[in-house]
Amino acid sequence: MITPKAFPILHDNLSPESVTLIDGSQLIGLQAVRKVPGKRVVCRATWNGHDVYAKIFIGNDAEKYALRDKQGIQQLTNMKIPTPELLFYGKARDHLSYILILEAIAESENIESIWHNLPLASSQRLQIATDLVFEVARHHNAGLYQTDLYFKNFLQEGRLIYTLDGDGIRSLPRFNDGQTCLRNLAALLSKLDVLEIEKWLVQLLKGYGKARRWTTLPRLDLVKHLINLQRHKTARNYADKKVFRTCTDVQVNANANQYFAVTRLYSDATELSDVSQLDESLQVPDFKKGNTCTVGLLKTTLATYDAQKIVIKRYNVKSLWHGVMRSFRKTRAAISWANAYRLKLLGIATIQPVSLLEERFFFGKLSRRSYFLSEFIDAPNVDEYFANEHDKAKRAELVKHIAELFYRLYLLKISHGDMKASNLKIVDNQPVLLDLDSMKHHRLGLLAKYRHARDLQRFMHNWQSDESLSNAFKKVFKLVYVDHAPLKLAQID
Repeated sequence: MITPKAFPILHDNLSPESVTLIDGSQLIGLQAVRKVPGKRVVCRATWNGHDVYAKIFIGNDAEKYALRDKQGIQQLTNMKIPTPELLFYGKARDHLSYILILEAIAESENIESIWHNLPLASSQRLQIATDLVFEVARHHNAGLYQTDLYFKNFLQEGRLIYTLDGDGIRSLPRFNDGQTCLRNLAALLSKLDVLEIEKWLVQLLKGYGKARRWTTLPRLDLVKHLINLQRHKTARNYADKKVFRTCTDVQVNANANQYFAVTRLYSDATELSDVSQLDESLQVPDFKKGNTCTVGLLKTTLATYDAQKIVIKRYNVKSLWHGVMRSFRKTRAAISWANAYRLKLLGIATIQPVSLLEERFFFGKLSRRSYFLSEFIDAPNVDEYFANEHDKAKRAELVKHIAELFYRLYLLKISHGDMKASNLKIVDNQPVLLDLDSMKHHRLGLLAKYRHARDLQRFMHNWQSDESLSNAFKKVFKLVYVDHAPLKLAQID
């Protein structure tokens, strides 16, 4: 859940302290909980003495989106599907924004925040997943479906689930509604961790079928296929498109000479877009100096960020020909930027991206050098950890966590491309994945399997001189992997 902060000024005539509505009433004490730049802000506020949530729509399409949200809420209400009551719909007095006011459900909590605070594959998570599947079945029985099926669009009060975001509510088509329902269910299930899907899918499908009064359940392989398609589509739209433009998570500034994207947390740190300062920090690199890339720490203190250390990875141009060839392709810094957000979206522990900087030429269409900045992880590499950790229980626990990481990557059809020990940090006895510029998210399962086998082989190469640890990994890989095909290809099975 986003922590409320001071309400931002949306335009010159909107006061941050209050908003006067067309009927003369006022929203006061506004605190922003979510902002979509140039489109809308969701705020906590007080209205007529009651705690409420206000959706404030701005821009040229404000009326269109506000009306669609209102109509979606009315559809849910008409079908007796729990949703916060709509208390007001209309314009602000200045006519520059449209506003929906919704009741605040006092004892409720956003399901996304609950979910992320629960252990992976826990019984509590299974209960929430079961309740959400039932709620989606309830929508489908009412002839409706939610086009924006994210956990953040549901509230939980005890066992009662409230549906949010009326803007995403649609009526099911008259024909092929069963296919629409199945794809919609797959969209929800794709938000679960892949290991949870492996364990719970049959049980969740039975719950959905019972709620729909189906006598025959859909084929398991079909549902898995739909879940994978939805997961891949969502990751592609977010990591390969959304984070390269200004959005809730990222701010982008671009001109003919430079493209700069920065995560919102660091959007005020102007030194991150200063090429000369980045290059100065890399004159004596802390980690690596090579022809293709140079890696070091930013030599300045970001005081407003608790002196967080920032790692700079600069991708160099080796020669004129190398520069010409690379200028027509996506930069390796951009690939790292996208993959960091991809892994975060898919629930894989990785580096925290900070910014992406590309030097541009030819009217900003072609790239030269590029820089990927991330937060520094002060933790040992996996080989350093095993060399210094002698507690058998902790070592065994980490071996299992690493095997589960590999299996999750396999199920997600993700290959890393360079699984050497230095690219796995160990934080709180959990593996964190680094060096993402060779990582690929595959569409074809066969190619993903072969690339994954190569990752396994490269990882096992780290332990060729440690027979005990090598055997421990082989044993646990065989226990964790339900599908042993990649293990056979990697000569582990």
